[in-house]
Amino acid sequence: MQKQINLVIHGVESSDEIPGIERIAADAQISCAPDLEALQEFLPHAEVLLGWNFRAKDLRQTWHLAEQLRW
Repeated sequence: MQKQINLVIHGVESSDEIPGIERIAADAQISCAPDLEALQEFLPHAEVLLGWNFRAKDLRQTWHLAEQLRW
């Protein structure tokens, strides 16, 4: 069994907002970070970060927490 990748989607309330994301659901632990608090919670464990809301400013404040980010 393959390890699931920890994916954080920045800027959405639900992964349902991302077309086609269901195709990787079996391979990824998906967390949605719609705001600063959620990003602070999920970013330290993220291996992959998908930015969906390019107007959001939260990433600048939390980038230092992205210690496990690979992609």
